[in-house]
Amino acid sequence: MTNTADGVRETFRRATLVSILAFGAVLLSARRAEKGMALSPVVVAQRDVPKGATIDRAALVVAQWPTGTVPAGAFTSIDSIAGRVTRVAVFKGEALVPGRLAPDGTGPGREVKITPGKRAYAFRINDVSGTAALIQPNSRVDILVVINSGAEQGNVAKLFMENMRVLAIGAVAQRTEDGRQINAAVCTVEVTPDEGERLAIATSQGEIQVLLRGYGDPDSVNTKSAITSVAR
Repeated sequence: MTNTADGVRETFRRATLVSILAFGAVLLSARRAEKGMALSPVVVAQRDVPKGATIDRAALVVAQWPTGTVPAGAFTSIDSIAGRVTRVAVFKGEALVPGRLAPDGTGPGREVKITPGKRAYAFRINDVSGTAALIQPNSRVDILVVINSGAEQGNVAKLFMENMRVLAIGAVAQRTEDGRQINAAVCTVEVTPDEGERLAIATSQGEIQVLLRGYGDPDSVNTKSAITSVAR
């Protein structure tokens, strides 16, 4: 009986020892694999950096990434990035690559936020409805022009541009004919060169108003021009 019990204990002891040795071997192998893995320095954002902002040194850190996972063109030195301007928003933990940055020498400002191939066009709007107070950068608006066609035809209103991206909204001080100073609403939108030409004609021919679109409303509409009735 005693011999049997001793045998069981010895078997258990040996099994435990084998398990410990096996676990130790696995752990040692994993550590060796980790030490043998090739790592490369990569500059990573320590915090979110908005689009068009200057990147300061405190927003960056150099991390060691497995070489096979490093994005093409990733920066390896903070000195090569500090002071540069973001072309798009950069998020915490993201590796910095040239495509995320504006060209070297670019200063922070609204020009960084213009989509390549487009332009910024600013124009005064007749904000009789107070819509300008609701408009923010990146809002989407439709543009309406009101043209005075003379006493015979009256005023004509036409919606001629839709779903335009707003870059900025503000006001400039102007004086009326009697010398009073007023603040005129000015809206800056992103346009293609062709749209800029059309908008330039519209602003020279009549008053411009903007219609604020709801979020996620990309649909186009086909309207008929509204014409004021003329007394005969």
